Amino acid sequence: MMARLEPLSAQERDFAAEHHNIVYKFLHVNKFSIEDFYDIAVLGYLQGVRAYLSREKSKANIPFTVVAWGYMRAAVQQYFNKQDAAKRIPPELILSLDIMDEDKVFFDHIYEDQYMENVAIEQQVLETTVKAFPQMQQAIIWCKLDGMSNREICKELGILDGKFYREMNKIKATTERLIGRRKDK
Repeated sequence: MMARLEPLSAQERDFAAEHHNIVYKFLHVNKFSIEDFYDIAVLGYLQGVRAYLSREKSKANIPFTVVAWGYMRAAVQQYFNKQDAAKRIPPELILSLDIMDEDKVFFDHIYEDQYMENVAIEQQVLETTVKAFPQMQQAIIWCKLDGMSNREICKELGILDGKFYREMNKIKATTERLIGRRKDK
């Protein structure tokens, strides 16, 4: 997740302006359209400026160009990852625990093309329901609803696969109890 940038200090602004041509070189070498990717790359560049100037040791050992390119590459990669995740979100939000089964009841579609009031109420119900889960499970649920893969969620939340799957099993068990598919053990 890209961190929110605070305003640059005067020193950071001057340094960024002095080396700004690095952004255009990065876009040109990687064959990215300036029109489409400048905003993405420049945010990474500004993070690189801040990181480079905040680490005294790195200035002596690592050229600024290397730092800036790394941050710009990460920003562009994050953009592509979000685009891929967005493609995995179904047109209507579908919540299911597993494959549809005729004799089981599911909340198939939370959103349908109805009135905005219903959509707002459904969103509030969803948010209230998710808040009932522990914090880690909430984060996993929101990532899933954003269309992220299991691997992306583990990376985003900084957790190992085992922890992720244990939490998913807890989410599934709690959800099954809530909708009456399974009795408490």
